[in-house]
Amino acid sequence: MMRSTMHHYNINRAELRRDEQVNSLLAKVEDLKSVLGRNISLLLEREQQLDSLMDKATQARQDSMIFKKKSFRAKRQMETKSYKMWFLICFTLAVFFYVIITSACGIRWQHCRATSYSDGDNSGGN
Repeated sequence: MMRSTMHHYNINRAELRRDEQVNSLLAKVEDLKSVLGRNISLLLEREQQLDSLMDKATQARQDSMIFKKKSFRAKRQMETKSYKMWFLICFTLAVFFYVIITSACGIRWQHCRATSYSDGDNSGGN
């Protein structure tokens, strides 16, 4: 039995070696297939993540445009309110000063008008 087995291996050594090389190559091919399968699945996951990121970036861009429009509108409204407030303050001050001057000078402002000097009062010193 041992002799026949040795004889078989001695005679078919090249063929067996070829089988070992084929088995080795097949093992490498299977390993390569599993690595490629993992890489493809990782690539698909990355593509999904990139698509999600692109969607988020698009949404952020749209949100920023809306924010810009709303902030410009709010700025314009605040400026308008500021102008109205300054106008009211100036108008109130003008009315206040008018009332003060009118109360001090009279309704026709007769007490505040320059009085004209009579005949020789403005000659200056004789």
